[in-house]
Amino acid sequence: MDSKQFGHFLTSAREDRNISREELAERLHVSEKMVSLWETGKVYPELSMLHPISRELGLSQAELLRAEKNPNGFEPASEEDELIEEMAGYADKAAKYRASNMTFAAISVLFVLCEFVCLLVNFLIERRFSWSLFPLGAFILLWLTLAPWFFFSRRPLFYSFCAFITASTAYLILIERLSPAKDWALSLGLPILLTAAFPALLILGLFLRTQMNRLYLTALSVFVLGVVLNLAINTEVALYLGHRVVSLSSILCAVGSVVAAAVLLIVGYVRERKSRI
Repeated sequence: MDSKQFGHFLTSAREDRNISREELAERLHVSEKMVSLWETGKVYPELSMLHPISRELGLSQAELLRAEKNPNGFEPASEEDELIEEMAGYADKAAKYRASNMTFAAISVLFVLCEFVCLLVNFLIERRFSWSLFPLGAFILLWLTLAPWFFFSRRPLFYSFCAFITASTAYLILIERLSPAKDWALSLGLPILLTAAFPALLILGLFLRTQMNRLYLTALSVFVLGVVLNLAINTEVALYLGHRVVSLSSILCAVGSVVAAAVLLIVGYVRERKSRI
């Protein structure tokens, strides 16, 4: 199969589906010029693009590679077809893995450069490292929290949560050592961190793993964070100080959260009813 034959087949398949070149480019997240280069036979698409192209044109990846439709219609694919599908799938995964690694490497380099600037400025001004340790800890915390999403294909949320809790605990201890106030990191900071982290993890998991109405989920999030978490943190602060603390801001936050959650529930219910009509 030469490139001209492939380009002609691609053009014919696109026109059979009544898809314009511009529309196909938009669906594939490439430029219209790139689709033009494919169809004129000047370049072949990367293997990682075979799956999205075949999906949009209603073809198998084997048909796309051979530049001819399967004469057997919808009969079971041959071993050759299955091998081509597996190779294309592997190439697609490899491309995504390379892109993921490049993204993580770029983030890491950006963090290192930013922190280097902070440390350099701090040392040049004070001849020691003081305030620059705060962004250093924050960068490390953020880096460790993001890393599992790039390195683990299974349960990245769990590993990210564990990394966040561990790094945050160390960061709280660092802040305590650098600040005048002492003996609060483990007795107050860590309980507040855990109290806030678990509801946030639950909400994030619901958004990622369930198909529940997003307005209902948002309403639940507003109520949990604005009312339940707000009251829980106020209770922990009161226990730490040894006397009850009731602040006007906390009360206003709780009332506002209840109202906002109710509005979101009503809007979600109305939209759901309209979609069923």
